[in-house]
Amino acid sequence: MEREPGKELERARKIQQEPELERKRAPGVPDDAPGDTAEDAAGDIDLEHMALFGCGPAYVTNRNDGSVSVVDLRLIREIARIQVGEAPTTPAVGPDKRFVYVSNSDDNTLSVISTLTNTVVETVDLNAGGFAADFPWGVAVSPDSRFVYVANRGSSNVSVVDARRLAVVAQVPLSAGGFDIDVTPDGDFAYVCLSGVGSMAVVDLSTNLQVKTINVCDAPPDIAIARRKPLAYVSCPIMQGSVRAINTNLAEASMTSITTGGSPGSIAFNPDATLAYVTNLTGQGLFVIDVFRHARVATVPVGNEPRGVAVSDNGLLAVVTNTDDSTVSVVDIRTNTVVGTVQVGSRPWFVDIA
Repeated sequence: MEREPGKELERARKIQQEPELERKRAPGVPDDAPGDTAEDAAGDIDLEHMALFGCGPAYVTNRNDGSVSVVDLRLIREIARIQVGEAPTTPAVGPDKRFVYVSNSDDNTLSVISTLTNTVVETVDLNAGGFAADFPWGVAVSPDSRFVYVANRGSSNVSVVDARRLAVVAQVPLSAGGFDIDVTPDGDFAYVCLSGVGSMAVVDLSTNLQVKTINVCDAPPDIAIARRKPLAYVSCPIMQGSVRAINTNLAEASMTSITTGGSPGSIAFNPDATLAYVTNLTGQGLFVIDVFRHARVATVPVGNEPRGVAVSDNGLLAVVTNTDDSTVSVVDIRTNTVVGTVQVGSRPWFVDIA
C-alpha cells in the first residue's frame, strides 16, 4: 500500500500548479549577499536567453556542514541554504525539475528537496523496510522521474527508491562498492563506478540485476552518460590522468583513453555531447574535451580543488565546486571564462542544475 505523503510534500506539489512563486531565502543569507547583481552579470551572460530557454538554480552539497546551497545562476548568488543530513554528497535533479535528491553518506538517508519551496519535504531512510544501505554516494533519477537510484559504497548495492512512495522498494547487489551512477536516456540500464576494482557495473533496470562488468581503470570515481549519443565518459585519476569512453549501445569501453593530465574528477557533457567538462581534483582547472577529436582542447582556471561540475540545459553555463575554497565558479562555456564566483557552505562536493 502506498503511504500518504507528508504535508510539506503536498504543499510543494500544490505550489507547482501556481503560476508564480517567490523562492525562500535561507536565514542569514541577506539580500546584499556577495555575488554580482543581475545588472552586473548581464554584461557577461545573456540573461534573457537564459530565462527563456532554461537555466534553473544550481544545487550544491556542502559536505562539512550538512547543507545544500541554492545558487541563482542569473544573479550569480546564493539564494538559500538548506539543512539536510550528515555529509551530503551527491545532488540529483529529477528530469521533471520538481525535486532534488541528495545522498547523505554518514546517516544513510536520502533528502528530498522541493525546487519550488527550497525545503526538505521528505527524508528517506535507506535502511527501512528490511533493506540495507551503507555510505550512499552517487544518485541518479530515471528519465521519467519515477525511480531514484542510490549507489552505496559501504554495502556494495544500489537502493531503488520509488519517487511517489518515497521509500526503498528494491535493492541491486553489486560486485563491489558503488561510487557514481548514471542512467541511460532510455532508462533501460544504469552504469555504476565500482570502488577498488577498476571496473564499471552495468545494471539492467528491468530486472534490477547487475548483468555485466566493464574493465576501465583503477578506482573510477565518476561517470557521465550523454543524453543524445550512445556515449559515456569515465574519469581515471589514479596514475593515468585520463578519461575512458564507453559505447552504451554495446556496453564496451574504448581501447584507448583521452589524456587530460592532472587528476580528473567529475564529468559533464554539454547538451549535444560535442564537448565534455572534467574537473581536475589536484589543480585549479576545468578541462574541456572535444568529443569528436578525442582530445583535451582547453583548460579553464577555476578555484582550489575543483570537484563537481554540471552544465545547464541551455548549454550556456558550467558550475564547478571548489572544495578547498568553499566556493563555486560559474563558467560561460561559450567563451570558457569564469563570470562569477559564489561563496557557499563548507567544503562543497558535487552540484546539479535544475
